[in-house]
Amino acid sequence: MLANVRSNLDSFFVKLLLGLLVAAFAVWGVGPTMFAGNTNIVAKVGNEEIDRVKYELAVRRQARNLQAQAQLAMSESDVIKNYRIDQRVLAEMMVQAAYRANAADLGMRPSKEVISDELRNIESFQMGGQFSKQAMDNYLNSLRITYSELEDDISDTVLRNQISDVLFAYQPKATKLAETLYSYDNELRDATIITITRSDILDFEPVTEEDVATAYEKGKAGYKTDELRTYQYVLLSPEAFKTGLEASDEEIKSLYDTKAGEYIIPEIRTFNHISFSTEEDALAFITSVTSGADFVTAATQATEFSADEISIGEFSKEALGQSYSEAAAEAAFAVSENALSAPVASLAGFDVFQATSITAGSTTTLDSVSETLKAEIIQDKAVRAMYDRTNELEDEIATGLSFDELVEKFSLTVASIENTNRFGRDSADQPAVATMEGYVILRDAFELETDEDPELRDLRPGDAEQGMYIVRVTDIQPEREKTLEEMTETLTATLTDDRKMEKAGELIEQAMERLQKNEDPQDIINETGGTSFKTRFIQRTADEKSNLAQNIRDLLFSLPVGEINVERTADNTGYVVVKNEMIRTADLSKRTEKFDEYRKQLAEAITLDIATQYQTNLFKRFPETINNALIQQIFSDQNQ
Repeated sequence: MLANVRSNLDSFFVKLLLGLLVAAFAVWGVGPTMFAGNTNIVAKVGNEEIDRVKYELAVRRQARNLQAQAQLAMSESDVIKNYRIDQRVLAEMMVQAAYRANAADLGMRPSKEVISDELRNIESFQMGGQFSKQAMDNYLNSLRITYSELEDDISDTVLRNQISDVLFAYQPKATKLAETLYSYDNELRDATIITITRSDILDFEPVTEEDVATAYEKGKAGYKTDELRTYQYVLLSPEAFKTGLEASDEEIKSLYDTKAGEYIIPEIRTFNHISFSTEEDALAFITSVTSGADFVTAATQATEFSADEISIGEFSKEALGQSYSEAAAEAAFAVSENALSAPVASLAGFDVFQATSITAGSTTTLDSVSETLKAEIIQDKAVRAMYDRTNELEDEIATGLSFDELVEKFSLTVASIENTNRFGRDSADQPAVATMEGYVILRDAFELETDEDPELRDLRPGDAEQGMYIVRVTDIQPEREKTLEEMTETLTATLTDDRKMEKAGELIEQAMERLQKNEDPQDIINETGGTSFKTRFIQRTADEKSNLAQNIRDLLFSLPVGEINVERTADNTGYVVVKNEMIRTADLSKRTEKFDEYRKQLAEAITLDIATQYQTNLFKRFPETINNALIQQIFSDQNQ
């Protein structure tokens, strides 16, 4: 919620824990609803509660900020739904609640002085190196954040840092582990390599017609053609019905008015509130505060109200009017920030309000969203037109009309796919299907028999607005056993490659035996064919400049000095003999910056292990419950 502010306060270890916990809550934070009756609590972690009002405001604020920052041409409700902001915000708030629960269990609570010091050190709130209230106000207003939220968030951040200081007080250097890893990773080797591939083999027994026939007889049960189908289909989608559709100015204005709650955001204020039996007492209190007394301190001294009861949270003008009275709302929204309202008569006496923060409202003009609304109206009309047509088709299908009769009666456009397999390729192995819709229809075409009764089907089951189709299979060519003639070319090539590989294997064995006798590699390949080379300073892991395959590299690093072994080439077209000529151990006295990276990575791995253990313990000690029913109610409009 306050990520930009928080980034100035959180340490690396806090961010590590936050990442782990938010990810975990996002996964397991869909636990069972355990709230009974009507409640305004969205979730609980241990004894820490997440209030509905704060949650809803945080979700909507984040959605509006994302809309503005990314210039998204979609409504607030669509932003919340598409970007799962409600889930993200809930995960963040549950993480904060988990920290608070842990801090309360440990008896930790930051003082006002600590919070004030942290606030004054936030870079975004400074001008010329000094804290600036104006800079703070401007920043908070730009993000629609209240002072109360800022204070709570700084308090949470201080707690997180204090907990992380305890968890990560020990910072391992991991020097010995780093030395071992550095030595292992930076060891170098020299090698002699001989490669013989089937392309090097010129002398081998040719493949005869008899060889091909024998191979065919052995494997013909597995030599099958694909089943091929020919089918026709009619596709009905909203896009096809948009031609000629328009949206009038009146329709656009009407939709804008309907969605006014998304486009017209009211001013939000945070209030302190106190009530007195007489107007004289209320006026005396106002005089005291305007003379310099603190509202909350003076109110707790003058009444039986507690500080928590005095701070009543955030309200729009309409919401305050519903909770108190229209007169109270008028008075409370007429004052400037931190000013006090005049006494307002109520059933309980005389109310006084102090606006502790003001978040300006906003209005998205009709002109700025008219094109979006126009597209939405046309899309809706196209969907309705498509439904009208599909209803007509359903009626006619029920009377027994055939595919051809439907096409003729409604002048439908027919597409044809001929002789394609279930993977969308034709008899020449060329693509016959190119779209996602096409593959959906193809799948059904392979489930039908020829000339079945027509049936309307959804392109996306459960979402008919994506479109519907009717498909008819006109011909099925079942799979069959391929003839010898059809397989001759393939089998000849396969048998030829097999014989070349067999010959390459014989020659590579000879090359390995001769290399073990320390014969010159060049003399060896002059007789066996292939290639040879000596290479130095080979690294364990290939870089972008290396042309030595990783499997050959792995073989080399598995061999003691002087040992020889053989491996297939990476592309499986031949063999490679490798001889380990020398091992060059890493010189720890000439460590590079990479050593420091190893040490840092190992220390972070140890830290991550500590953080993971803390996370596991936190989940066990402070189980979560979520009011799923309330969350669905809050965003029911968005999720419909």
